[in-house]
Amino acid sequence: MEDKENLDQSFVQESHKVFQGGYWHDLHKMLGVSFGDRILYVGDHMYADILRSKRTLGWRTCLIIPELERELAVAKQEQLLAHEMLRLRQLQYDLDDYIDILRLQLKLDPSVIDQLSEAEAKAHDVKQQVRAITTEYNGRYSSILRRFISIFLKMFYSQIQQVLGSAIQSGSPRF
Repeated sequence: MEDKENLDQSFVQESHKVFQGGYWHDLHKMLGVSFGDRILYVGDHMYADILRSKRTLGWRTCLIIPELERELAVAKQEQLLAHEMLRLRQLQYDLDDYIDILRLQLKLDPSVIDQLSEAEAKAHDVKQQVRAITTEYNGRYSSILRRFISIFLKMFYSQIQQVLGSAIQSGSPRF
């Protein structure tokens, strides 16, 4: 309901209605509530909609995050990649241990040379797979990481300049 002029008890009598664009005081009065804990406020802006409504009015709140579906899909995709990377790295560590054992055995028994060669070839293949996944992952996220670092450094240097500038202007003996 968007029109303040049409606020009446018929709105209150019907359940599951939406009140939109009105003044909170009118809504409380119309519903006969003095506290907002019986009102669910739905919004898509963390500060303007959710935090203010929760803190100042005590309303229950629901945050709509349109980007969340995409973020969850990406997280699920990356989870599979992360599990594959963990599996390959564990295999790599196990192969490295096995190769170390075979190299020690080789000193006592030259017949393990074929097993050693096979294990080293397998270890090489696994390292190539790990390298490929790492390259794929870095290709996806390195530009994002570089932008984040750039923004962070600009903010950091700005803060440093403000502090140093104030200290220098004040004639602090430390500068």
